[in-house]
Amino acid sequence: MLKADWSVRGHRPGQSRGTNEHRWVHYFLLGPENDLFNLDHGGVYQDMTQPLSDYHIASSHNTYLLEDQLRGPSSVEAYTRALQKGCRCVELDCWDGEDGEPVIFHGHTLTSKILFRDVISAIKEHAFVASPYPLILSIENHCSIPQQTKMAEYFESILGDTLCRHPVPEGETRLPSPETLKGKILIKGKKLSGGQEDADDGEVSDEDEAAEIDTSELQSEKPAATAAAATEGGKEAQGEGEGKAEGGEEGEKKDGGEAEVAKEGEEAGEAKEEEKTNGVAHTAAEAAAPEEKPQSPVSEEEEPLPRTRTFSFRKKKAPAPATSGKKKKKVKLSTKLSKCINYVQSVHFKGFDDWGDHGVFYQMSSFGESSAVKYSSRNTSTSFMMYNKRQLSRIYPSGRRVDSSNYNPVDMWNSGCQIVALNYQTQDVSMDLNDGKFRQNGQAGYILKPRVQREEMSRFDFHDRAMPGLHPKLYTITVISGQALPKPPGGNKHGEVIDPYIVINTFGRPEDQYMFKTRTIQDNGFNPTWNQSFSFVVHAPDYTYVRFKVMDEDWGPNADDFIGQFSAPLESIMPGYRHIHLTCSGNALENTSLFVHVGTMDYIGATPKAGKGTFKTRKNREYPASVSVNFPAIDSIYHGSTPNLRRAVDMREDYTFAYVMFKENCGHGPQAVISDCVQLMAVKAKTANISISLDVIGESQATQVYRVDYSTKTQPPQTLVAMVTSFNHLNKAIQNLLVNGETLATELKKAYKDCCSHHGDLKTHLQETGANSRKINTTMERYGYVTCTLTLQADQLLRCRETAATDLKLIGEAAQKHEIEMKTKM
Repeated sequence: MLKADWSVRGHRPGQSRGTNEHRWVHYFLLGPENDLFNLDHGGVYQDMTQPLSDYHIASSHNTYLLEDQLRGPSSVEAYTRALQKGCRCVELDCWDGEDGEPVIFHGHTLTSKILFRDVISAIKEHAFVASPYPLILSIENHCSIPQQTKMAEYFESILGDTLCRHPVPEGETRLPSPETLKGKILIKGKKLSGGQEDADDGEVSDEDEAAEIDTSELQSEKPAATAAAATEGGKEAQGEGEGKAEGGEEGEKKDGGEAEVAKEGEEAGEAKEEEKTNGVAHTAAEAAAPEEKPQSPVSEEEEPLPRTRTFSFRKKKAPAPATSGKKKKKVKLSTKLSKCINYVQSVHFKGFDDWGDHGVFYQMSSFGESSAVKYSSRNTSTSFMMYNKRQLSRIYPSGRRVDSSNYNPVDMWNSGCQIVALNYQTQDVSMDLNDGKFRQNGQAGYILKPRVQREEMSRFDFHDRAMPGLHPKLYTITVISGQALPKPPGGNKHGEVIDPYIVINTFGRPEDQYMFKTRTIQDNGFNPTWNQSFSFVVHAPDYTYVRFKVMDEDWGPNADDFIGQFSAPLESIMPGYRHIHLTCSGNALENTSLFVHVGTMDYIGATPKAGKGTFKTRKNREYPASVSVNFPAIDSIYHGSTPNLRRAVDMREDYTFAYVMFKENCGHGPQAVISDCVQLMAVKAKTANISISLDVIGESQATQVYRVDYSTKTQPPQTLVAMVTSFNHLNKAIQNLLVNGETLATELKKAYKDCCSHHGDLKTHLQETGANSRKINTTMERYGYVTCTLTLQADQLLRCRETAATDLKLIGEAAQKHEIEMKTKM
């Protein structure tokens, strides 16, 4: 709702109020109070005392680069820019330099070199300008022992007290929190074992040093293409990075052809063509969506993120097949550098079974883009989520993205990954989503993950549509108008006046991905008006992002020009009439905005279709699954709660069905206010000369509801009969919630607590029976499903009861306003 506190804004004593009233309205409507982005999310509003693994962390890949990965310049300024945007994890590729000074650049390419010392000095100066929370330096170490020691000396002398280098205290079992590490800098890299740190240097295996090399893709590497073809792929994508580009792969080679560790934490090359691994892939439909279906969800052919054609850059020896008896090569690591590393120790990921047996909270692994997509697929997504509840994981772009393009980060965030590293120098769709995500929470660079991604006993499967804990919502977005839309960057080649249209995309779980397009307004960029509405259901709003894109229509395929955009998490946008302030290439477009209306409501168990109530009957409803943990005490509690779980689902679905049917019978859509429906019912009765009254029924005031009564000697209109009947059904469902909802929720909460009380016994039982890590993980996943289902069904029921009580209050107020007689009956 618009706030009405503008009446004195900008008014000076002695000045005519009427002359400036239009200015006051203008400033009011365009002010931060009426921005689409939630003003309350502009500051730090989340709990910052949870372990680091409970947060998404704003992260940069190859931070030193300003352009492509092959020939682009390296610059200290790139670190300054990233830190000023709130980035909390930057990358340093360290190599031996001249005169004993380590340098940073993209090894074995034509990118320029910068001094390691200068980078650390810039980091010291700008580390906490945008955010006071901890900064992670991800070290890619290719230096000799003397220059590694030099690096450690610079860490200590330049960073001083800001460097967090104390050993991990004994007895700690979880990572420290951002609040605890405020003002501190952590070093991510390899660490020697305790015994080795007593010497001047030690060894780590090159398997560990190349912890994140994607061997599955190396083994399927294609023959190399020419360097010229790869260089051609380094051209920048058009507009905002949504155009097509060609890429190459990263690869390292010693003199004589012996492959060396390419980058600590990065794969040496990814040559196999990825098949649908870039999240939601590219299509021309986003740039020029077909106008005839503006409200159709995005299809497989309409993929909003770019897909990059790729080529291999350097020819490399095909890796030999791994053999279990082969001795691993060792590389030297400076003891002094090793001692700078504590809470973020890089290790090779050997699989979820190994992690379950040997995982340590302060060790982390990195995953190439393709590996991360593989692990977030249906077969392993739950294991990946459980891993990310305790360990940090870092995701980085494919080595073939030599044009510095980015992958879709949304699937990685939704899999619980914390350090999702992107190429900050490329302002494409992915970076727009990244900027929108980390704009919230005061741009601190840390976003608390949803509860089910953090709690050990919660179960989360990204691919499970019936997953407990989802709170579906119905959104209706009306694009009303635009204000002062500029010409595309670089000028409009085809005319003096733009022809704007708007594209709205949502990014999230597969069923929550939509694309809508307005009609094109010809020759009007000053004040175009659309007044078009789009409705859609989002099953998991906590995991969904929205993006508004303004385009200028031109003739020819892929000829439309990008003007500006706005991206944000769905949970950070405000309902009501709002203005959207646009950006282009990461920079704000002054005096440019869109005017929209956003409506939202809880939508439990429904799929919207115009004119039809589509809620499932009791016979076809989806109830919580009957899962067995194979531990009698817990199974007895959960299976004994099955009737209550079904009752909870029925209560919510009965109420929602009656709620929508009443509105439909009144001729309103799901977004209508229920008081408007009561008004329409009263008007309909008055038009038919029928006197109606509301009987107040119920045993106590807290559970009283209404029932419409009317008397007539003539046949009432069928529309009025339908309204009255559905109104009475709605109040019956509300009464059931008010009378029984709280008691039922309390019983479910008690069952949840009883199951939690056996958590320790379950772990002991698994240990005593000698269960392997796979069985332990499976059992704990089932246990998580059981506990999550009980508590979340209780929470949903209480929230539904609260909504029903609010509706009841609105009905009473509407009845009094429209002078409907009310009679109390017990």
